[in-house]
Amino acid sequence: MIKNYLKIALRNIGRHKVFTFINVIGLSIGISAALVIYLIVQHDLSFDKFHPNGNRIYRVVSNFYYSGLTGTSGGVSGAVPGVAATQIPGIEKTAPFFTLYGMDAAIPCSKAPLKFKQQSNTILTDGRFFDVFKYKWLAGSSKKALFAPGELVLTLKQAKLYFPKLSPGEMIGQQVIYDDSIKTTVTGIVADFTENTDLKFHDFISYKTANNVSSLKSRLKFNDWGGTTSGSQLFVQLKANTDPQIIGRKITRIYNKNNPPKAAGKGNSRTYTLQPLDDVHFNAAYNLFDQGNVASKTTLYGLLIIAAFLLILGCINFINLTTAQASQRAKEIGIRKTIGSTRAQLIIQLLSETFLITILAVITSVFCAPLILKLFADFVSPEIEFNLFGHPGIIIFLVLLTLVVGLISGFYPAVVLSGYKPVEVLKNQSAGKNNSRNSWLRKSLTVTQFIIAQFFVMATLLVSKQIYYATHKNMGFKKDAIIYLYTPWKNKDDRKTALLASEISSNPHVQAVSIGSNPPSSNNTNSTEATFKDGKKEIKTDDLHLKFGDENYLRVYGIKLLAGRNIRQSDTSNSFLINETYAHFIGFKNP
Repeated sequence: MIKNYLKIALRNIGRHKVFTFINVIGLSIGISAALVIYLIVQHDLSFDKFHPNGNRIYRVVSNFYYSGLTGTSGGVSGAVPGVAATQIPGIEKTAPFFTLYGMDAAIPCSKAPLKFKQQSNTILTDGRFFDVFKYKWLAGSSKKALFAPGELVLTLKQAKLYFPKLSPGEMIGQQVIYDDSIKTTVTGIVADFTENTDLKFHDFISYKTANNVSSLKSRLKFNDWGGTTSGSQLFVQLKANTDPQIIGRKITRIYNKNNPPKAAGKGNSRTYTLQPLDDVHFNAAYNLFDQGNVASKTTLYGLLIIAAFLLILGCINFINLTTAQASQRAKEIGIRKTIGSTRAQLIIQLLSETFLITILAVITSVFCAPLILKLFADFVSPEIEFNLFGHPGIIIFLVLLTLVVGLISGFYPAVVLSGYKPVEVLKNQSAGKNNSRNSWLRKSLTVTQFIIAQFFVMATLLVSKQIYYATHKNMGFKKDAIIYLYTPWKNKDDRKTALLASEISSNPHVQAVSIGSNPPSSNNTNSTEATFKDGKKEIKTDDLHLKFGDENYLRVYGIKLLAGRNIRQSDTSNSFLINETYAHFIGFKNP
């Protein structure tokens, strides 16, 4: 029976090639979009879901309130990790770490040392990190990791970069020197996480190493309560049934006890809260660890809605085309009923045709999805790949999609066509009656189809206008034909920087060169406390953002000077510029 259904379905599909082609294309567009969106959403929603006790792991984050404004940071003051580990009963385990940026690694050998420039994802930590986040140990032991100065643990991928010819066991005892001064010895090799994670660190240096390196020791500030840097982070694992809000309030109380509010900062405050591990990938307020991109759940759910609408459009298109073709199949249905076919058999026959077309559309979408991912490579994570057989979730998703789309698209046309009466069909009376009786639904579906399509058209136009606005809005500074580059942050010799600027400015194609910090549009800022005094009142600012630049900074970026003079090379720190917003904040109406 099934073989007969398939044979008849293939015969009908071959007889109506144009009709089949339109249906396959219509469905495959919706299925391809749904498949790509599924890959994007599944990728982002799967981050850090695999950690044991992940529902009890939190990141301690900082929240600032100053001068009516709020600020946030994923980091904590240097003294917070020590207090969290010893003075708060609800915390079961702690995992503090300090991020190191742009570390140069060198591997000593008999000839010239192997050098690896600007290694990211390097942190200072200790064995507590591996007690909270469970890695698979390939060599060494988590119980003895990172408790002595100069100890180093590497992930296997990074270890293979440093020691490509050695096995994990042979890597133990090897030396790695960072920035020509931080000498470490490999004491452990761990496997890289295979699941999606934001914890992409691969060089783990023991905290106690900083005791022998003055530049590191001065940055850690284990006893400091005032400053906060995003590089100093703390994860905690709470005891079962512990309220994270209570833990946050306890940390805040200890902070206020050790760093009482000052009279000049009245109204300003800092609080600590606990951010769930599964929120780290989605909360832009606290950022990640200076690598990776924060995702938006709102955007992901919006993409799912778009995928649903595209599938609905494909299904409606199929239903409308199938019911519009009803008159061509009416006599076939009538004859089949006359020779003994039941309505249930006809429904199964018609549904088998629908499922066959849906399967063809799914196969087409399997070939289209990688092309779509490649087309949007600049907008999606490079980690998102279409691997049909390496990703069981894709196969399950496609099977469920085939069943759902096949049923939605085929059930109504099958019921309509199977409902024809043989006598009326053979007298050419059925088509008109059936059309008049069921035309209201087909018309409703057509109207719905046009409404959804018009919504997408209008949304596309709106988004294009927003993009045009964002790219053409006057930001108050020039942004075209400007190239910005970092110099090594560890370079303390201003003469080298000046020499580089001089060499660049000598190029006839270069109009102007400026030495400074970040561009005006950058979110990477330095900040400081400031108090404005005019003899009558004091206005306190706890988080005044600073930009550093030479006398050419305004010229390069085309920033308009509203009053006063530009800075000069001979100026000291007593001479500076403020922007119009800050001038208004401290009470000036006219620049």
